[in-house]
Amino acid sequence: MPKCIYCQTDNTEPSIEHVIAEALGGCLKLPPNAVCKPCNNKVLGDEIDVPVKNDLTPILVAHGILGKSGVAPTMTVTHNHPTEGARRYRVSPSEVSSVEKRKVLSRTGGVYEFRASSPDELKTIHDEIAAKNPGKQVVLSDVEERPLEIPPDHLDAPDFTALHWSRWAAKTCLNLIAYAWGPDAARSPDFEALRAHAMSRSALKPAGLSVGGCGSDTVTADETPPEHQIELMSASGRIFVKMTAFEFCGFKYEGDAPSFRPVTRRIVLDAVNATVASDQSA
Repeated sequence: MPKCIYCQTDNTEPSIEHVIAEALGGCLKLPPNAVCKPCNNKVLGDEIDVPVKNDLTPILVAHGILGKSGVAPTMTVTHNHPTEGARRYRVSPSEVSSVEKRKVLSRTGGVYEFRASSPDELKTIHDEIAAKNPGKQVVLSDVEERPLEIPPDHLDAPDFTALHWSRWAAKTCLNLIAYAWGPDAARSPDFEALRAHAMSRSALKPAGLSVGGCGSDTVTADETPPEHQIELMSASGRIFVKMTAFEFCGFKYEGDAPSFRPVTRRIVLDAVNATVASDQSA
């Protein structure tokens, strides 16, 4: 029975593993016998993919990259209003809306002054107050509708020294090796350091693996879909793997691979549509 490329035990519960998480716009899949379900769900998913996805949420929102369930991502941001202090907004790919639809600003006698997010919400407030005060004249003061400010699209750089980032790099690197050269190649003892780090059996980042930003520190939803760019090469007993996600972050790895056949390959993935834009071998 084939062994899981991560835990190295018999894969009695096969699971489909995406080379890059679906939530990040990944579409490449490994064969079912490559990764077992416990590793895929707990170790690779909860401990690695989820925190990486949380770090990259501004990119996912800016580009409307759908999650596994097909739901558009959202995020809550705090923006400092010049006169009213911090205000919270919910940002989705299509709109920016106020988290707090209403807020009581003052109440004097029968005059209620609210801040509301829209004229419809003002009417709703008026109707609710009138229903609770039968027989009394209730005046809702004229509240100016404030336009919602779209918060800056600057992305605060994640802490690439965090353990989940280097584990993500080790995991994705091993996945790419399994994708390009087959699961048996990823099971090689040559990659035990990658495997141990991805499984968090070792907090030490493997030799030859570097992780960090490699692109812009801002997010712009322009006409060009964000891409995942992958480079794979093996020659003279060495292997080189590099990935850049969203032109923003990524990793590269160089290590020994004495039995690998020579390969030079470049894969570009369209992250928005979760498709392979190009796959070229030299």
